[in-house]
Amino acid sequence: LSLIQFQIEDGELVLSAYQRSSDANLGLPADIYHLYLITRQIELPLKSITLNLGNVHIYANNADKTRELLAGNEAVRFELNV
Repeated sequence: LSLIQFQIEDGELVLSAYQRSSDANLGLPADIYHLYLITRQIELPLKSITLNLGNVHIYANNADKTRELLAGNEAVRFELNV
């Protein structure tokens, strides 16, 4: 993440963030959860989280497993790109 902005609208927290690049099936769910955890540090009700992404991608070695996940197979396990 390169930018996180916090605003208060009618007593509720609005978080906006920008991320340059994100691995859609491995990193993005964790990134969204981490933004939520950040909002929990502020004692206001959460109104919304908006995440703007410059590039969202799926690595070739995970393309078939991503199709399986989208088809409803919840038992899919992805390979890490390390």
